[in-house]
Amino acid sequence: MIDYNQAKRLLTQVGVKSAPGTKYKVRFEDIKSGNYFFSQKLAIPKELPAGKTYKAIVLEIVGENPEKEVSSFDFLIPGREVPPPLPEKEEISPVGSTDLNLKLLLQLREQDRISHENERLLWENKLDHQKLFYENELRRKDEAHIVEIKRILADCESKIDLIRNNHIALESERLKMRSTIEKTVRAELKVPAQESMDINSLLSNPIVYGLASSFAKTKGIDLPALPNVSGLDLNSLLQGLQGVMGAEVGKSTGGLLELLKK
Repeated sequence: MIDYNQAKRLLTQVGVKSAPGTKYKVRFEDIKSGNYFFSQKLAIPKELPAGKTYKAIVLEIVGENPEKEVSSFDFLIPGREVPPPLPEKEEISPVGSTDLNLKLLLQLREQDRISHENERLLWENKLDHQKLFYENELRRKDEAHIVEIKRILADCESKIDLIRNNHIALESERLKMRSTIEKTVRAELKVPAQESMDINSLLSNPIVYGLASSFAKTKGIDLPALPNVSGLDLNSLLQGLQGVMGAEVGKSTGGLLELLKK
């Protein structure tokens, strides 16, 4: 148990250590009778009867949270001395004026506290509105960025699909052209190629070789003798033709003989 002054100091210390915006409620319970009183201030009410022992319970109120007990102690309010009758009459006036001034000061203090509390609530509301505004603005910007990113991704996907389709179309055209070229080449390969003229086999004919040799001599060129072809004597060839065709025929074939001579 503590005395009256210590109890006042404890209540004051609770208010000093509290955070801004914290409210308190103090319950003063008469230990003997069980009667209790409530006070919204961290102070011992002057209305409490003197000469009794009380249990003080300090309850903390923060926002909408439930009340929480932060301190409790027992203290004694000493009995007031009864002054003699004559001095009591002399002190009535100053005591009354002092109590009145104290009540006025307490009222002014309470008004100041209420004013500060209202101002604090006003600023808290302003800050909450400002915070909500910035949060909504950030959320709106984030949603706009997400929509823009989705649009860009969709555009890129459509372009990729277009390129893929073009690639497929080009590959199909390439395969068609390749197939056409292969068919054309196969068709051309099926056509038999013209037999190339072999000059050696051509000159292997004695008549052809003789004609070619005579023509080459007129141009000053000597054809080499082929291995498989013996030299051709034009005079013997003419004699052979005349012998076969006869003399009369020889007269009519003068042009042919002249051609063979050439």
